[in-house]
Amino acid sequence: MRGNVNKVFRYKTFYVILAIILFFLPTTLYMPSQAQSRAIVTAIGIDKLDGMYEVTLAMITPKNSGQVAGGNMVDSGTGSSVSIAMQNLSINLGKVIGLQHCSFIIISDEVFKEDVTGVLDYFIRSNTLTADAHLVNCPDSSKELIKEGASASESSVATMNDIVQFNNDYLYSEAVTIYEFYNRYLSPSGSVFVPILELKSESSSSSTSSSGDDSNSGSSNTINNGSNNSTSGGDNSSKYQSNGKCAIIKKGVKVREVSENERVALNILNEGKGNSVISVHDFSEGSIENADMYYQLVEKSVGRKNYFENGVPKVTFKIRLLVKLDEIHMEGVETKEVSALTSYMSSKVENKLKENLHNYVMELVDNMKKDNADILFVYDNLNRFKNKEFKKYLNNISQDNYLEGIEF
Repeated sequence: MRGNVNKVFRYKTFYVILAIILFFLPTTLYMPSQAQSRAIVTAIGIDKLDGMYEVTLAMITPKNSGQVAGGNMVDSGTGSSVSIAMQNLSINLGKVIGLQHCSFIIISDEVFKEDVTGVLDYFIRSNTLTADAHLVNCPDSSKELIKEGASASESSVATMNDIVQFNNDYLYSEAVTIYEFYNRYLSPSGSVFVPILELKSESSSSSTSSSGDDSNSGSSNTINNGSNNSTSGGDNSSKYQSNGKCAIIKKGVKVREVSENERVALNILNEGKGNSVISVHDFSEGSIENADMYYQLVEKSVGRKNYFENGVPKVTFKIRLLVKLDEIHMEGVETKEVSALTSYMSSKVENKLKENLHNYVMELVDNMKKDNADILFVYDNLNRFKNKEFKKYLNNISQDNYLEGIEF
């Protein structure tokens, strides 16, 4: 054994390797961790003020051990473009901005007034952005949404994800990633839904936060939370709310917000989306007078038919619903009398429900044609299932307004 060790000491290569280890070992031991030189971004907000872009980042601050510290950090930077704003942020933070853990890109209405792909171009070209980053629309300030949300809860990004994912699973609203957005943008319809998130203020008895001042090139606001639902400002706290709201985006520009009636129609028409309530107002029949009745969807079957008749494209929906009475309001009636109507259904109620649903769908169709935003993906379905007839139809009309001649 000793002989083998002595042989090792005879080789010059051993001394070279030993010298390299001794030279680099102290440097490696005292080298700062990568977490200390990088800003770990969880959400991005983009606003536009006086022709300048303001980018706000929600970040987590890891400890040396790799654990997350007890607070969120929010920082904003401005510039004539998103890339310049991001550069200013990096300079003010003194760190490299890492987007590998970014879950949301929140865009305000002001930015959505123009083709938003010009703003998103920076993130598409960034090799560090995760493919799971979702787009969200904030009607007001995305900066305030991020700041107040981070102040209200350490898990603000997780809360946003819960809301958006619920809408995706149970409502018509889709959790659209930045790459899915581009796929829809480049499609013939060019239309896509983007979920809307807003802040709702609530009264609160405690507040624990510390904030810095905003500057033109960059600002920071490090928030250490003592309890959930606390915000910088005293007696008010804020939380995220969606209410199932969604924006229609056409070729990168926000067209409008989907109305409440349209939301019901979309929930019914989309197979797999079962969270819907259909209401009947001022209904009278027998002992029921001027009642407001709310029916919850239990089960549904939706059939869609795309066909041509005398060269005219037509789309029809065959809908079968199973509903139950969820709630009923009648003034001047005793509670026990209302409770006896737990499963009330008659042909008159059924006809009224059908009428209301038909009106909701036609409102959706009329607005879709008016906005020229194909939110029912008519182009995709006709092109897939009736390709020859649809191409012939397109050759005889303006393809930019193909929805006008389609009958529903």
